[in-house]
Amino acid sequence: MKYIKLVVIFLVFIIMSFVWVTIAKDNKITNYQTIAGFDVKEYKIIDYDSSKGQVNIAIKPSSNAIECGMLEKDDNISFKKIENETCYLQNELAPYKFYFKDGKNNVSSEFTIDNYVAGINVKKIYYLPLNSSLDLSNSIIKVNNPKIEIKSDNPNLVIKENKIIGNIEGTFNISIYGNDILIGNTKIVVTSVITERPEMFNLDKPYLSCKEYNGEKAELLDEILNYRMNEVEYGTRASVVEAARFITMEFPRRIAYYWENGRLYKTGRHYVDGEGRYYHKGLYLSETKYKDIIATMQGPQMWGCKMINWQDDPPDFYRNLYYPNGLDCSGFVSWVLLNGGFDVGDKGAGPVGGSYDLTDLGDFRYMSTSLINSGLIKVGDLFSTSGHIAILIGIDDQHFYVAESLNHYGGVVMRKYSKTRVINFFQNVVLMDEVYKKDGKLTNLWF
Repeated sequence: MKYIKLVVIFLVFIIMSFVWVTIAKDNKITNYQTIAGFDVKEYKIIDYDSSKGQVNIAIKPSSNAIECGMLEKDDNISFKKIENETCYLQNELAPYKFYFKDGKNNVSSEFTIDNYVAGINVKKIYYLPLNSSLDLSNSIIKVNNPKIEIKSDNPNLVIKENKIIGNIEGTFNISIYGNDILIGNTKIVVTSVITERPEMFNLDKPYLSCKEYNGEKAELLDEILNYRMNEVEYGTRASVVEAARFITMEFPRRIAYYWENGRLYKTGRHYVDGEGRYYHKGLYLSETKYKDIIATMQGPQMWGCKMINWQDDPPDFYRNLYYPNGLDCSGFVSWVLLNGGFDVGDKGAGPVGGSYDLTDLGDFRYMSTSLINSGLIKVGDLFSTSGHIAILIGIDDQHFYVAESLNHYGGVVMRKYSKTRVINFFQNVVLMDEVYKKDGKLTNLWF
């Protein structure tokens, strides 16, 4: 009897051993025995492939594990050899669940890596309007709820719940930590030379005054303008639109209308540079820009500084009186095109027979209901009426958002036109696809 019991116990042991080996060989995770001796020493996120939505991770086991693997959809574990004491795995942006196996086909219980930072997508620099805020949380690619901490090299900069509050002007170095590990750095420039872009143009925005910006602030404005255009790909439709959005919506001052005294290109009455027009890169805000001015009548005078007016257009303008220098309609559009990367010349509004004007640049079409509804009109195209030119900087389902400079609008503004009534204000559209060639990172709206 004792002998029979020993035989039965031996047979059960053999059967159980066969079942375990078979399960381990088939890599099933159900009904397996938990084996001691497996552990994770450390892990590191290598990178996050946003195009595939996959996280690459390196795991170091503190055990005798020789293989590692992850659970597949068919409930199998796909094992691979551990190289240089490191397990390299790839998973979707989700908690990592993985297993180890030793040389005897012993499989560990499930390990999970959760609450981790997969990557970070911050810019090298941010320009932040004074008294506005910046939330970098959307730039941190994370799974669930890892510990995030944002620190500044200047304790006077307010950071509240990891949101940067631009309470003081200056340049600040920012460090970003995930689970107490440094995951990225960036720089924040808090400044009063720009404002948060509103959805609509502020008609109460103060006019630019003479010499309002010192050389340092004028240079910073040019720097921000260039950065904005490079962000959307310079030399594309998007960069032209960005230049127009910057000067109308982000620049905190309103540029006055000034009748042109002439043009830099010999297409006007006089060969004049920077008087009612400014066909150069950057904003005309500093005396350092005077060195590039070629021909003058009343200047050089930067934007906001007064010059004698030669036009008689009461009640807005009277001949021989002083008015702040600014931009006329074609001067504004020419400046936007040049700063966006397209040197088309300091041209007039058009359409004028026998003269090459801005309306001659692209595909000149009559404004019509069918054209408006065709989908052919894009931000960056030009809107025209006799003697006036403007640029489209925004589109939604019901409206066109148009940047333009007119004397009875008080200079450079952005106006919203209903698609059903825009035909009452503009006669033509200049489709600019053949000029721009590339759209860049184009958006229909800035908000």
